[in-house]
Amino acid sequence: MKSAHKSTRRNLPHIQSAGATYFVTSSLFGALPVKVISALKKEFQQKLDEIKITKPKNADRRIAVLSSHYFKKYDTYLDKALNGPTYFDQPPIAEILKEQLHRFDGEFYDLLAYTIMPNHFHLLIDTHVQLKTEDLDMGQVPNTYADLSKIMFRIKGASARYCNVALNRKGRFWMEEYFDRIVRNEKDQLYYLNYILQNPVKAGLVKKWVDFPHTYLKNKKGEPNS
Repeated sequence: MKSAHKSTRRNLPHIQSAGATYFVTSSLFGALPVKVISALKKEFQQKLDEIKITKPKNADRRIAVLSSHYFKKYDTYLDKALNGPTYFDQPPIAEILKEQLHRFDGEFYDLLAYTIMPNHFHLLIDTHVQLKTEDLDMGQVPNTYADLSKIMFRIKGASARYCNVALNRKGRFWMEEYFDRIVRNEKDQLYYLNYILQNPVKAGLVKKWVDFPHTYLKNKKGEPNS
């Protein structure tokens, strides 16, 4: 058995916790120029280092705010990107990704919401479905538990393979890195749900989120709203 909490580090600070709800964003490889991504990462790292050096009392909160700011700038760039690949503006390609997102619903996570933009997608999932009451009582999770990195590997691996075949292309499909945040409370969840639903509206693709064909929202009865 594994312990119920696991921490991992990538370019952004975050904690992976068994049974957590996650907001995730992943983009196509080449969606943004390397120099843009490098500049954003450099800016983020410099400000993160400042917090670590000064060690303010509210360091955790400031890091969370900084990470959120970094993500919003990154997502805004993605929405405005004109020169990179936009494979998901082709309905058949978007449908392939949808199939993979729904494929693991009920097995590795409860699929709460997503929206598939032309060059990236936003996803909200609850991984609590993998845990049983006895696991929670013991403070442990089974060895078969799939953490977020394994979930994303499955989604991105299969979708990349099938999308490349449909597009008659070869090579990298997804950016290796992805952005994720743990949803810590109901307020957080409502914020991320709204962010997901309103992204196509903010990007100027539709006037109302219900008009966007590649947005999914599970209602309280477990059925999708559209």
